[in-house]
Amino acid sequence: MKLPSVEECTALFKQYHVPKNIAEHCKKVSELAVSIAEGLKKRGITIDVELVRIGALMHDWMKAVTIEQLGPNKYFRYTPTKEETASWKELRARFNGLHEAEIARELLKDIYPELGEFLIHERIIAHDLSIKRSWEEKVVHYADWRVLGDKVVQLTERMDDFFVRYRKKITNLERWERVKQAERKAEKEIANALGTSVGEL
Repeated sequence: MKLPSVEECTALFKQYHVPKNIAEHCKKVSELAVSIAEGLKKRGITIDVELVRIGALMHDWMKAVTIEQLGPNKYFRYTPTKEETASWKELRARFNGLHEAEIARELLKDIYPELGEFLIHERIIAHDLSIKRSWEEKVVHYADWRVLGDKVVQLTERMDDFFVRYRKKITNLERWERVKQAERKAEKEIANALGTSVGEL
């Protein structure tokens, strides 16, 4: 799979003026994901660490485009720059109504199409909990669930924050319970594969 380097990803973040708080979140998710992936590889698990690194770094690359109001609020205290706001407006007009993964795939299709497909597959899996994730997908997804802003937190804290933050979009509480169970199961699988406990992850 042809992947961009970290430097090329950084250039893409700059090109599209991704807000600093989102860029910092992506970097922290990538750091955590790589740490987990390297640990799994040492334990004999076949996993593409570079795909994990880049997939995690780019997972929320276009997240800002889906945010209705970019300015600071109780969840996002960062005040965007003029350039970030202008880029956000242009991208929202261009990709109105699309999910961040769909936007990323569209922007990457001519240069890194396989990365775009990797990112969109995560959206597909998120809607169908029966689909089995690859180790790369599992690690990127789990690392994202463990990072709140740019801080690594326990899974329970992240899920609690997610529920409050996106409460209006969570219309099926029974499904939300299944999502939480699936995330706890994935966490246990990763911990077992690393030969550690959930509490030490």
